[in-house]
Formats: sequence, C-alpha cells, structure tokens
Amino acid sequence: MKKSFIIVFLIIVFSLFYFDSVLAQTVSLSPTSQNVARSTNFSLTINISSVTNLFGVAFDLNFNPSLIDYVSATEGTFLSSGCQTSLMTAENPAGKLVFGITRLGASCGGVSGSGILAILNFRSLIQDGSNILSFSNNSLCLLNGLVCNYVVGTWNGAAVTVMTVVDTTPPAAPTGVVVG
Repeated sequence: MKKSFIIVFLIIVFSLFYFDSVLAQTVSLSPTSQNVARSTNFSLTINISSVTNLFGVAFDLNFNPSLIDYVSATEGTFLSSGCQTSLMTAENPAGKLVFGITRLGASCGGVSGSGILAILNFRSLIQDGSNILSFSNNSLCLLNGLVCNYVVGTWNGAAVTVMTVVDTTPPAAPTGVVVG
C-alpha cells in the first residue's frame, strides 16, 4: 500500500510541474486579428501571462515589410514595476524586428503574474494584403536567485490585413442652396 501511495504521489507531483511548465509563460500579440486601412497608424500590444520571476524578454517579430512598416515601441508597465528597465528594438533586415527588454540589476528580482510588456506601433503601407506577424528566436529569462533560466514559453502572433477602405457614407446635402 505504501509503495502505491508513493507512486501515485510522484505521478501527481510530476504532472503538476509538467502542466505548469506547459501552461505558463504565454506571450501574445493583441488584437490577434485586425483590419487596417492603407497608410494608417496602428498598434499591437505584447502581453505576457502566467509568468514567475520574469527578468527579461527577447525575440524577433517577423512581418511582411511590403505591407507594414515598424515605427516605434513603448514600454508597458509590467516589467518595470519597482525597477528600471532597458528596451531595445532594431529592424534588421526589413520585416524582422529584433526586440529585447530587461530589468536593470539582478537585485531588482523578477516579476510574476500577467501584464503588458510593450506596445508596438506600425504604419500600413499602400498595398493591400494579409500579413501574419510571427515570433522567432524567443527567450524568457526567469530568475532563479541571481541566475537566468532561459525558457521558450508559448508565443501567439497576430494577423493584420491592409485594405482599401471604401467610403459608403452618402454625401451631405449642400447648405445655403435655395430651391425655388
């Protein structure tokens, strides 16, 4: 009886760690899908959820540079709570945004929970088309004492469709015209 209890206990403990690591640390873009008019500014929010002791994030964001152009990034408040941060972005080559954000100083520790890492600002170009934004070279630094444990986590991209917007608003009646 004691042996079966130990085996069941070990299976439960293993399952908790396994499912915790599978379900934890999700990075996603929102909205997950949007339509934008040609030559329009729009934003995508980088969210993180179910993370423990996050110290830094690095990834490449891939997109179609003939449809959209990267403009800028603004830090979210999640990683900067209680500590200074450093944000780095570079588009190299066109259509690949290299992104990194980290807390400054291991004494700050990591942050846990869910929140906004950053907001990415783009501009649609003059060509219609669908664009899938996808992540590559993903890495999350989870602090364990003063050491980074690098994990991949789950990463969810987004779809942006650039399209010509047709104005269907009827014209307004002219003002000051007297019909007689």
